[in-house]
Amino acid sequence: YRRAIVLGPKETGAWVNLANLDRSNGDLEQALANFREAEKRDSALALAVKGQAQLLGELKRFDEAGTAYRRLLARAPGDLEARFAAVRLYEALGRDDIALEVARDGVRHDRGSGEARLILGMALEAQGRLREAALELRRAESLARDGEGRERARRLIGTLSVEAPDSLRALFEADSVALAKQQAQRSAS
Repeated sequence: YRRAIVLGPKETGAWVNLANLDRSNGDLEQALANFREAEKRDSALALAVKGQAQLLGELKRFDEAGTAYRRLLARAPGDLEARFAAVRLYEALGRDDIALEVARDGVRHDRGSGEARLILGMALEAQGRLREAALELRRAESLARDGEGRERARRLIGTLSVEAPDSLRALFEADSVALAKQQAQRSAS
């Protein structure tokens, strides 16, 4: 990889590959430097930023990791794995406001994504906003592209309803019925 960089210093793939090799060899600081070099040479290269975000998390440099995840999501807003990791990171940092904004951005990017709605539902649940969380999880269930996605949403809804105070259980049922009616009306239109 070093030879490839000498021959073509603008070749960002070699920088990323070298960073991954350094990472696997345990040289995390050098890997980070190489990911940064790849990003510097190609600012649109999402792989370089994703590598930085993950590596900074491993190095427990969480504020920097959060910043890297936000740069990554600006370049690749559909990267749901990165979005979920960023939401969980900001929740762990006690920055629920940023976690919720990152989750909402995923829905803004793709309103029809069941996965983005699932992430938003989990972020709302983490903040104790159970009714809003249940609504988003129901939307995630209805928008899921496969049985596995629907089942994941159902499991989370089930867990949420078990953990919800008695005062919210009736609202969860009413919300579920209202959402089903809305979906039936849309289908009939």
